Amino acid sequence: MKENIFVYAVCGSEKHIATFNFSLRHLKYFTGNPVIVVTDEARNKGKINHDNILNVPTPHSLTDKEASIWLKTRLPEIVPPGNTYCYLDSDVIAVSGRAADVFMHFNPPVKFALDHCPSDEFSPWAVRCECIERDREKHERYLLLMNQYRQSEEKYIERNVPKREVSYKRFIHLRDVMTDFKWKTSITEKNIMLKYFLLLFRPYPYRFGTFLKRHGGYEWDRWKRRIYDTDGTLLYDDADPYPDFTRFVEEHFAPEESRKILAERKARDSFKVRCTHLHESIRNKFNIPEPEPKWRHWNGGVFLFNETAKEFFETWHRFTLEIFSDPYWEKRDQGTLIATVWKQGMQERNPLPEVFNFIADYNSENLKFDPGNGFTRDNFSTYIHPHLVHVYHHFGDKNWPVWKWIESLI
Repeated sequence: MKENIFVYAVCGSEKHIATFNFSLRHLKYFTGNPVIVVTDEARNKGKINHDNILNVPTPHSLTDKEASIWLKTRLPEIVPPGNTYCYLDSDVIAVSGRAADVFMHFNPPVKFALDHCPSDEFSPWAVRCECIERDREKHERYLLLMNQYRQSEEKYIERNVPKREVSYKRFIHLRDVMTDFKWKTSITEKNIMLKYFLLLFRPYPYRFGTFLKRHGGYEWDRWKRRIYDTDGTLLYDDADPYPDFTRFVEEHFAPEESRKILAERKARDSFKVRCTHLHESIRNKFNIPEPEPKWRHWNGGVFLFNETAKEFFETWHRFTLEIFSDPYWEKRDQGTLIATVWKQGMQERNPLPEVFNFIADYNSENLKFDPGNGFTRDNFSTYIHPHLVHVYHHFGDKNWPVWKWIESLI
């Protein structure tokens, strides 16, 4: 009988196996689907906490990292035919009981989610051009800035998010009420005359304090700009707003430096290093059309496949083996995945929804997180509720609110 099966391809160090075991624990907690682990047991320094294992010897000439990629890009030849499979990288964590809904989105032969950046941002990390070294100071300054910004977010949460469970639930409800008010009054923000007319003749629902009172009994102190619960507990302090990136930069840098930082960000530079050396190398090495630099490439952390994907994987595997012996290329599968997609002419295919491979990018100034409501990129005007989270930065960082939330789920 056809089954929907999750599959990992993992081998190597004790740390890598421990990362996989953490991911597996969450997957088993949130789904009841079968799981297959493809590995080369002779390479493993740690114990795989699972019994459904396919042991596949890999070439001795490969490093452990290369061996994992070797297994990953051969999966249709290894796993039993007749099923639908969802591959997961070991740093992809199930965080919802709807993680298995990913199988509902399968469209043969393969289906991937998108990466978090266009391919020209990925390029300097895929090939050994000189672009990263050339812009290293700029990139390191960006990482330092983002680390400082994240710390300011964490301090805000420590100061302003209620610790008592009852108050915390009311805080989350209040945030929803405030979002609802913002949506209901959005039309008046574009027409100042209409706004004052409605405030004068129809104060509800266009008066903030009245709206809060009717939708939860909250008390709005207009002069102190604070919101209190019915028992007097402070739930929201507008004088200490959620950290804004622009304000953060202006407060922490001299005027000339802050203008430069914000101008670079506005120009979509954001201290990011970009180039097209990967695209040129794909064209020259594999004799295929050069990918579009702004094309948002597929991410190899989560994907669906079945036995009809053999041609796709054969190309991906062949291209990957070629770059293993090419000193210009980094030893990873993402660059060759881009080449395979363009070789097969599949670059316009619809991707998996983001919730099935949500990339929790620690270094993104736009990405914010609230334990009660999830992730946002527009300062909590809208929310993203992922089912599978890809933690490729700061995995296991116990000071990061995202990681604290993940650990608290099971």
